[in-house]
Amino acid sequence: MNQDFFASILRFQGSPIQHSIGRRREHQLLLHCARTEMTEDRIGEVLALLLQGGIDWAYLLECGGRHRVLPLIYANFKRHLAKRVPADILESLRTCYYTNLVSSIIQSRGLLRITTLLNASSIPVLAFKGPTLAALAYGNTALRQSGDLDLLVRRKDIHEIGRLLHSQGYRSSLPLPPREEAYFLQHYHEHSFFADDLRVSLDVHWSLMPPYYTFAMDTDELLQRSTTVALDGAAIRTLGPEDLLLFLCLHGSKHRWESLSWICDIQELINSQLKIDWERVARDARRLGLERMLASGLEIARNLLGTRLPDEVPRSLPVDRMTRELATEVEVSLFREDRESPVEAPCQLSRYFLKSMSQWRDRFLACAQAFMIPSYYEFLAIHFPTAAFFLYYLFRPMRLAAKYTKGLLPS
Repeated sequence: MNQDFFASILRFQGSPIQHSIGRRREHQLLLHCARTEMTEDRIGEVLALLLQGGIDWAYLLECGGRHRVLPLIYANFKRHLAKRVPADILESLRTCYYTNLVSSIIQSRGLLRITTLLNASSIPVLAFKGPTLAALAYGNTALRQSGDLDLLVRRKDIHEIGRLLHSQGYRSSLPLPPREEAYFLQHYHEHSFFADDLRVSLDVHWSLMPPYYTFAMDTDELLQRSTTVALDGAAIRTLGPEDLLLFLCLHGSKHRWESLSWICDIQELINSQLKIDWERVARDARRLGLERMLASGLEIARNLLGTRLPDEVPRSLPVDRMTRELATEVEVSLFREDRESPVEAPCQLSRYFLKSMSQWRDRFLACAQAFMIPSYYEFLAIHFPTAAFFLYYLFRPMRLAAKYTKGLLPS
């Protein structure tokens, strides 16, 4: 294994976006403009693409919307290229930008209301992803699109949090009997709440990943290392930059980096004014078994967006053939026109996540969880008495087999 992975990135950083030959011009425009700051050289590259003509603007809007980067595209088009972009396209982008601005304000205020409620009850909580990530890494919540609000809390506080959220009009998306709920809290790591009239849904996590993985970070330690970010005039606790970088690489690997916005998160966090302790990042990645996810995430950001790593990045994180294959797979599949089937897609996601794991133990546990550990859907589908609870472990693979083979077998 090459012990100078960081060094290899530093040696080539600053090069133009890789693998542009064969990419559609619309994809190249998205890769050049999906960032908060554009250099003069990059603006020149975009101007050259626009002068070539033949841009399918409808496709650019569709693709940029699917990858959740249209606010960034609008900000850069308006600032640098307004006279080169058709007026109706710029107006469509403007509408998207301000729609997202309103959404981010609603989310920020909802987040502040919930964290204030929990803090008043002396419940430690931090927010991650969503508007806190936008404020921390992008410096502007309108530049990043997000859906749900994500909170990290201690597992022992979940029942009290559920009671407090219920008092505010939120409902659990997983109403389970006490026995099944206790099982769910032990084997899974998040619980969703929603309120139809509040327009903000919550994913409450007591761990960033299921607890049996070696790369499941300790929640108490994450809370202790948390930092604050200013949001809507208030200080909100969020993941520290080192933990956030590792989580973003873990999250992207879990979902095969299917959204360009997740790769932008890596770039913007690195380019932000936050001081990242890179020695600690590398040390924690080794301790948790996240080296391959971190290495491939940085490689993907460098190859697709030209992300530059700072000089203080250590030269000790290993890279192997599998890491390079993971990065290449994302670079090839990110803008695929042929979408995978409902059966193929989850299989490909699982395969990629398994390849990104550094330890065989985690791969085994991931397969066991996927095929054997009962979920909410098994509890919802059938009720077994306590003496027959073990039957859920047999029922889950049967249910999955029926779900993913439906329509494949001849009638």
